[in-house]
Amino acid sequence: MNIQSIICTFWLLPILGLVQAFQQNPKDDFPFSTVIDILSENVEFSTFLRVIQKTGHVQYLNELQNFTLFAPVNSAFAKDDRITQQFEEHFHIENFLMHNRVLEVKELKNGTYLEKRAAKAPLLLKKYERHCFVNDIAIVDPDLQPSFQNASVQGINNILLIPPKINELLVQLNKETQDLNVFNDFLTSFSNYNAYTNLSTILIPLDVNFRESFNTIEINYLTDKYKKMGKSNAISQDKWIADRTSLIQELVIDEVHGGILPNELILKNKNNRHLLIKSNTEGTALSVNESDFSCISNKIFEIGIAHGFSDLDFLRTHIHFDAEKYLHGLNCSEFVKELYFRDLEKFIQNDKKTTIFVPQASFNEDRGYTKPSLLYHFVEDRIDLEEEFSLLRQNQYVTTQIYDSAFCSSAKRLGGHCQKFKITRSNKGYYINGRFKILNTKPYEIGNTYIYSIDDDLQLPGDLVLSLPPQDHCSISLMLLKDLDLLDLPSNHKGYTILLPCMNSWSNNDLTIDYLRSNETALNFLMKNLIFEDLIYSNNYSISTTVKNLYGNSVSIEIEEVMGSQNLTKISVSNINESIFVEENSDVFFNQGVVHPINQLNLPVGLEISLKELIETTGTKEIFEFFNLFHDLSSIIRNKEEYSILVPTASSIPLSGITVNSTDLRIFLELHLIPANQTQNLLDCNGVINTKSGKQLACRKDYLNNVFISIEDDDWGKEVRILKRGCTSSSNRSCVFLIDKPISLSWLDSEKYHLHLPGIAVGFGMIIGVTLAISLLFCIIITRGGKVKHNSDERRVEQATTPLIQSSPIIRNPSYSATAHVSPLSQPSFEGSYSGNATQRPRDIRKLGSEQSGNRSVSHS
Repeated sequence: MNIQSIICTFWLLPILGLVQAFQQNPKDDFPFSTVIDILSENVEFSTFLRVIQKTGHVQYLNELQNFTLFAPVNSAFAKDDRITQQFEEHFHIENFLMHNRVLEVKELKNGTYLEKRAAKAPLLLKKYERHCFVNDIAIVDPDLQPSFQNASVQGINNILLIPPKINELLVQLNKETQDLNVFNDFLTSFSNYNAYTNLSTILIPLDVNFRESFNTIEINYLTDKYKKMGKSNAISQDKWIADRTSLIQELVIDEVHGGILPNELILKNKNNRHLLIKSNTEGTALSVNESDFSCISNKIFEIGIAHGFSDLDFLRTHIHFDAEKYLHGLNCSEFVKELYFRDLEKFIQNDKKTTIFVPQASFNEDRGYTKPSLLYHFVEDRIDLEEEFSLLRQNQYVTTQIYDSAFCSSAKRLGGHCQKFKITRSNKGYYINGRFKILNTKPYEIGNTYIYSIDDDLQLPGDLVLSLPPQDHCSISLMLLKDLDLLDLPSNHKGYTILLPCMNSWSNNDLTIDYLRSNETALNFLMKNLIFEDLIYSNNYSISTTVKNLYGNSVSIEIEEVMGSQNLTKISVSNINESIFVEENSDVFFNQGVVHPINQLNLPVGLEISLKELIETTGTKEIFEFFNLFHDLSSIIRNKEEYSILVPTASSIPLSGITVNSTDLRIFLELHLIPANQTQNLLDCNGVINTKSGKQLACRKDYLNNVFISIEDDDWGKEVRILKRGCTSSSNRSCVFLIDKPISLSWLDSEKYHLHLPGIAVGFGMIIGVTLAISLLFCIIITRGGKVKHNSDERRVEQATTPLIQSSPIIRNPSYSATAHVSPLSQPSFEGSYSGNATQRPRDIRKLGSEQSGNRSVSHS
């Protein structure tokens, strides 16, 4: 026997002895058992063992040493056969193994322990008194150890599932806490977040932590809420990616850390920031840099662990915000893109004082901005609306302010001056140029930049017509400028200032308008004297300058604040006698300058509109014949005295019976003359209006604002209507009022006013009356058929007796024979029936009595 046989015999004898002993007592345990033996000997693991056998992992487990196997008992599969099927399909033995550690539950102290596992998610062990859990699954059959392997089997009452991915974990945790919305949006907006979270510890800021570190606009930017950053320009994208990368690297620590930690563990995040990590005594919560302990702790995900905090103080350490990033956060990425396209990005990147008025998101898509229109959205200063408009001035709150925009390069139109805009405050909010509403009265502030959102795209002032607001009622002035071809002014490299009559400027000047439109020279002189070749604003107080008007004259202009007024500014022009008052900051900007809408018609020196010219404009030329009969009255027409005059329409004169031969023509004219100091009462239709005749007139307006005049204390049925007005100057002392018909003398009180006729006229009237009566009787008797005709003649005779001053039509100069009827068409004139030697000129008659008081004789003059 050789030595090798002897050695083998020595090795085999113990084994043979053990086999023999086992054969003698087969009921005793086999002294050499493995993990597989434990699973097969315990029927509660039969399902799990069958899966191991089916998937071919028996040999692999038999060869392992120094490990722990977590084996689900049969009850974990008993709920549904599909669970077993799915378990088999996705089974991987490594998910149930813990290498390099033989777990003995009985040796564990109470607490939470994190067990790292190479390329697999860590396992979290929790021990409380005699109960132990792995990933929150109870260990129901602990510490089963084979004799032939350094291992243990821990029976668990549920399947040890693969932990969720980090985004799935966040969704699950957010459903439970409702406090992880921001970080969830932030992380899942990364297309490659796994590159940062693989085998790592994630420090999750809760929503409250995010909102303490960032405002809503900054969060919108970081999370790309509006999904615009991927479409923005390359520079903006690079900045955004860098900011997000910096933030996520602040929150990620390489390797997994959780449960009970060594005291004062110092780790580095991916930004190389040193972090002091501590756990509480039981490992159920962590703190970072002396923060409060985590609200969410030890949450396992597919390749790491997560902890949630409410007070991490280093979130924005490496992120610098500027106006550009804020605009992205306000969903104005298209606006930013346009700024880059026009090389204006400096306005949103520097730290100079700047205010931006940006359209809300729905209005900045594909707007096609020009460089000037973009610049008009910026002010190179900070504007705090609430602060500036709260200032008291002369006991009045400021309601309008004027500012310079950043558009200052219009040398051709504005001479290099900055185009201005104004902000007005009303009970509806703040408006730019009266059109664009500012949506946030408190600005978004970042550095030295203020940002306001407006409801529409802020547009540069357009041409003159489009810039004037309709409520200013400037249409008449615009019509006159159009007549002169002055709506588009020639470029002068200085800009223009226009004093434009608007509002009520033309309300008492209908005739003046007619006159100006019929006299282009006068119109040209007026309008060009109201246009100046320079920029003059209402808030340029105490300014005194000399400029040229469009007529070519040099004039001096002074701007003064009216003390004690409600924000009025006085503009004094050297060639306009009256001062012009405008509301402070009421300026209207257009593409060539500024307009000051004024509420009065101011005539320049050198433009004289006389009463005579205004009367000629009415077309009632007969009135000149009437006034020329009286030298003292005709001087009024020649502007020797200040009066206003009521001029009837030309068509109403013949119908009224007024002629140069009328007895009371002077009284008639004086009844239509208004002293200068009474003119304003008539213009205002207010109070009693005295006339030169001494009679008083009353005025009223109807619901359509038509103006009517009547004799004071008379029936309103006897009235005339004012059709048009026009004044010789802005003082409104000498005006012409065109009325639809004359004021009739017959409306005067008969007891206070009657005709004084000579005696010969009375006698002749009696003769005429007898002759008419006899003729009428003779006609009735002669023929029955003439009855109708005679009745008609009688009516005509009665009409012939109507006085000349009555306003109804009359038949002039009827003459009848004492013995026979003569047709009125063949009658001689009334004057012709008198002798040529008569000492007094014959005049028409007037019937003074009424038919109800009987046939009373009338006297004739």
